[in-house]
Amino acid sequence: MSSFKTSINIKFDFGKNEIINRYLPTPSHADSLKGILSGFNNSNQRAHIIVGPYGTGKSLLGTIIGGLASKEFNLDDINTLVEKFNNVDEEIYTNLKQMESNKREFLPILLNGNEGRLRYAILSNLIKELEKQNKDIIVPGIVNQILSTINIWEHEFPETYNDFLYLLSENQHEITEWKEEIKGYDRNSINWFKEIFQS
Repeated sequence: MSSFKTSINIKFDFGKNEIINRYLPTPSHADSLKGILSGFNNSNQRAHIIVGPYGTGKSLLGTIIGGLASKEFNLDDINTLVEKFNNVDEEIYTNLKQMESNKREFLPILLNGNEGRLRYAILSNLIKELEKQNKDIIVPGIVNQILSTINIWEHEFPETYNDFLYLLSENQHEITEWKEEIKGYDRNSINWFKEIFQS
């Protein structure tokens, strides 16, 4: 059975070492890789756009770069890729070796293109990936939601608001100070509110 595959699906092929094994360096990939790998290794320029017609290997390149940046490939896979560029382009070879020893681990967020508005798709997939990695994050908008809830309690549910103030005082806080901590994205204050809100 042939291992030839006509296309790459980044979401489903991500992290598979067969991608590295069947990869053949091309001049157009070399130019893209130089800029992108250099951005990961040496500068703060990490935003890149790869443009090209259908079938030029954009998804393949994205899968490889994502796997390298997130340390998804093992050392043998990386060495295989490094050797493929050894006699092709010295700058890429050097950048790949540097990427191998780079201690930073990036978290790829993979979109399928059919998830609605871009902002929502990125946030939604970011949260899912962070949960999968057991990493905690304060979601944008949580501060407004908390402050809005407190405001509703104060003006429409005074009994609930007074109970909340009592819990705050038990936690050695007063309302003005606590609101400032929430506005400053203080993780402990936000998590405390989540706990009492759910109880």
